[in-house]
Amino acid sequence: MISSARKLFSPGAGAQAWPLALYYTTMFSIGGVHLPYWPVWLASHGQGAAGIGVLIAAGVCVRIVANPWVAHMADRLGERRRPIVLLGWISLASFSLFAFAPDFAWLVAISLLFGFTWAPVGPLFDNLTLLTAYAEKLDYGRIRVWGSISFMAATALGGWILQGHSSELVLVLVLALLAANALCGHLLPDRRTARAEPAHGIPLARLLRMRLFALFVGGTSLIFASHAAYYGFFTLHLRSIGYGESIIGLLWSEGVVLEIALFFVSGSLFRRISPTNLILLGAVAGLVRWPTIALSTSLMALVAVQTLHSLTFAATHLGAMHFMSRAIPAGFSASAQSLYSAMTNGVAMALALLGAGYLYANTGASGAFLAMALMSLGGAVAAVLLGNRWDGGILST
Repeated sequence: MISSARKLFSPGAGAQAWPLALYYTTMFSIGGVHLPYWPVWLASHGQGAAGIGVLIAAGVCVRIVANPWVAHMADRLGERRRPIVLLGWISLASFSLFAFAPDFAWLVAISLLFGFTWAPVGPLFDNLTLLTAYAEKLDYGRIRVWGSISFMAATALGGWILQGHSSELVLVLVLALLAANALCGHLLPDRRTARAEPAHGIPLARLLRMRLFALFVGGTSLIFASHAAYYGFFTLHLRSIGYGESIIGLLWSEGVVLEIALFFVSGSLFRRISPTNLILLGAVAGLVRWPTIALSTSLMALVAVQTLHSLTFAATHLGAMHFMSRAIPAGFSASAQSLYSAMTNGVAMALALLGAGYLYANTGASGAFLAMALMSLGGAVAAVLLGNRWDGGILST
């Protein structure tokens, strides 16, 4: 039984699988504490809702510039581990400055600095993991799943640890996790690629001139941004129709648990379904999930459609990762990864959140979530076009 459990939860047989899984564990643990509890620290230091919103937005918006620039440098160097390690230690140092920030202006400046150094780490590490997984024949999903597991665990444990303690403990926990993450960076495989030639132009411009890559980014951006109403207003909507905190928590947890389950079986899944069909599957699931949330108050219906989080998010993410691994030349892979991240989690999500907020305020959940369904429809059309036009090989730059 012990050996069966070990096999079930192992990230893979390769020697490089465990360092990658360990890095995902520490990286997502940081988010599991920082995302839900950092506003508590900010509030304890005199920041109101508007100020907290500005500080969080500063860290999100800076990734639009930081991710492509850092990725361009990584492609020029042909390296991944050294930039990840360097950014990890700088992020630790920059976050420690929050302890000494005297006023709001300093908090903004430090938020920008931390966002600039920390935001590019995720796309760079995803790229390193994919390069290693394909070279060593590892199962990407069984490695990536440790990120989802650790995020859920860190959020739960963080709340338990912080209960009854000073909010200063939030800063201490994030710093401890950043230090652990930076140390784990030294264990990563030193996977290198051919250096991108600067004479051929800016990698991002060349990538955007690739019509199929632009179609891929546009389609996945629509699918991921269709989660905007869910992230921003699902809890408020559930409260408005009479559900309590325990039911709300279970519905949120259900989505993450099934996301984890899909990551575990993704290896066998990829032998049967192409990357573009996985992306299409995520879009089609959104066409069921978002209208149901918009139009139904039944707990049974909500429980049923929460299972679709494993498709709207996880299947789309897995399809996107494997599409880039197969379609993008290795010398442009970091730039492609960060452009994808900046668009899906940056520009598209920010615009969708603004739109969802306006719609929720003026039309309620029905208008906001039906708009998300329209975005899923756009993503489905893009996925069909991509599947018909991509031959499964490397795109020409």
